[in-house]
Amino acid sequence: MGNRNGIFQGIIPSSESLTMDRIGKIVLLIRRVYLTLIWGFGLAIPGFLYRLELPKTDWVLHFFILNVIYFGLRDRKHWVVQLVLIKSLTSCWWGILKLFEPAENVNMLIYKILGALSIYFFAYQVAFFTTSEVKRFFGDSGQELFS
Repeated sequence: MGNRNGIFQGIIPSSESLTMDRIGKIVLLIRRVYLTLIWGFGLAIPGFLYRLELPKTDWVLHFFILNVIYFGLRDRKHWVVQLVLIKSLTSCWWGILKLFEPAENVNMLIYKILGALSIYFFAYQVAFFTTSEVKRFFGDSGQELFS
């Protein structure tokens, strides 16, 4: 596979240094981020979304998907790789679109900063979960949507 170029060079290890132990540590860190997101959606975000007047079904769906991903990562399910990739790609797309909307107040500016950080996190996941070593770690059988 060789070295990765671009924004994640040095952050995502090359395939030569991507051992199963290192993958396990990175997945543990990603699981912790998902757990933080679950707590955020479960405790703090509903009030924030209520003020923004967004549909409540949106945050309930995100809360559900985050839980499914967290437990899939925890149990090393083979299907979680594809789910993480789909969630990450849609979140990156949504975040990029939101960054181009004008900020009407300080709350929306903070929302945009958090959105930019989430784009980086989800883009990292796309780069990480598309490596063959990570797919092997989760026992992905090769029937995949993304190669």
